[in-house]
Amino acid sequence: MSAEGVVRRAVYARTRGNNSWTRQSCASIRVYCYCFDRERERKTHNTHTRTHHARCDTTAAKGKIHNPRYPYDRACAPGTRRSVAASGRKCSVSQKKNFAKELDLYVNMVQCVSFPGTSARFNNVDITIIRQNVEGEYSMLEHQTTDGVVESLKIVTEENAKRIARYAFEHAINNGRKKVTIVHKANIMKLSDGLFLETARSVGEDYPEIACNDMIVDNACMQLVSNPHQFDMILTSNLYGSVISNVVCGLLGGVGIYSGRNVGENHVIFEPATRNSGHSIAGKNIANPVAMLHAASDMLQHLGLDKYAELIKAGIRGSLRDRVCTPDLGGTATSQEVVASIMKHIEIALQSHQ
Repeated sequence: MSAEGVVRRAVYARTRGNNSWTRQSCASIRVYCYCFDRERERKTHNTHTRTHHARCDTTAAKGKIHNPRYPYDRACAPGTRRSVAASGRKCSVSQKKNFAKELDLYVNMVQCVSFPGTSARFNNVDITIIRQNVEGEYSMLEHQTTDGVVESLKIVTEENAKRIARYAFEHAINNGRKKVTIVHKANIMKLSDGLFLETARSVGEDYPEIACNDMIVDNACMQLVSNPHQFDMILTSNLYGSVISNVVCGLLGGVGIYSGRNVGENHVIFEPATRNSGHSIAGKNIANPVAMLHAASDMLQHLGLDKYAELIKAGIRGSLRDRVCTPDLGGTATSQEVVASIMKHIEIALQSHQ
């Protein structure tokens, strides 16, 4: 599938089938897709691709591998050879967790940056949340021991705690971040969260140039809604990261704006930052397409197509500045009108570069 096809499926999944405008909008944004060549998924992953082809389409990209001090940040290096996919709302949360486990997408990362034109309590916020994606409370290991009694296992291993921590500090080094805050509940879960906290602290000692502190999760949520500017990067486990991502997105505008990515050594899946299904607004032409377009932009940037990624972001910024937005952001525009506004600003950005 071509890049245009990948983005078309991504936008179609986000708006849950409003195909009339999807075709038009994707045809208009070919400008950032035309040089994106199709490649087959590597043979070693053909079985997975056949099994899940109805859920998401994967496109592999070849290029020169970035060479940081450690290999843990390679998955976000532009042009790295690995499989890439855009994931839409048709995948349930449990299906996405299966993706994460099967493809070893051990990192979930969300970057929340304030956008001009959005109604938010705080401005000038820039927080990156890095969340363990394959262990913790979402290990999906539950069983019923007897009638009325259910046990759910929370799995934490030193190996996975170490590599998620290493990834976080490497990301901080490579992206000019200054501080990593480890969010936990080790005061109560002394063994599981205690292992995660101590392992992350130990890894942080290898990065003296990055400030490192820790915070109990309930206090962290209170601090986020009262003074989010004190946070730069947050490193946390699976469940806490899910809650914190939703809290920060809600503070800065809502679930319809921000994108996230699931990163492993050999695969990356881009998606909206929060995994809300949006069933209640299906077919009403009011779904916010911005988060999925942001995910598509992130995917293009990851593949080294920075020019085209920036065109999408410029279109989004322009539309938000003009307050052309869906009801979730306090606007009255339909999904079609938001995409039309974004396309208009993409054309303006193109003309300014000529």
